[in-house]
Amino acid sequence: MAEFKDPNQFEQVASYLLATYLRQGSIAESSLAKPHNPASIERLEASLANIAAQISVGAAIAGRHPGVSALGMQRLLDAFRNYKGDVENLLPAAVDSQDSYDRFVTSCAASTSICFRRSHRTGSFRFTL
Repeated sequence: MAEFKDPNQFEQVASYLLATYLRQGSIAESSLAKPHNPASIERLEASLANIAAQISVGAAIAGRHPGVSALGMQRLLDAFRNYKGDVENLLPAAVDSQDSYDRFVTSCAASTSICFRRSHRTGSFRFTL
């Protein structure tokens, strides 16, 4: 396989392939594999197996959210599991609360830093796999 200048341009494809792998246990027999070289599919399947072994969100959850990266979900789950602060800090404040806006902004910033990375090249945020 050729090296790509910007591998992030394939994040949706990678997410789809991983979700398919998690759901079916393989991509080799899926219709998307048929027009491709079997050796390439075998290498891709080995990579997907390696990634899938590191994910605990499971096929059921990944399957219910096909447009969301299973790796991104895993990263967010890990962040919640490793959170050392008071669990109440993770809950949104009531809308009529004095600090509801500040807590909302803080939680958005925290989830952005977990799920997105700033591109060094463009300065824009990209969802991370």
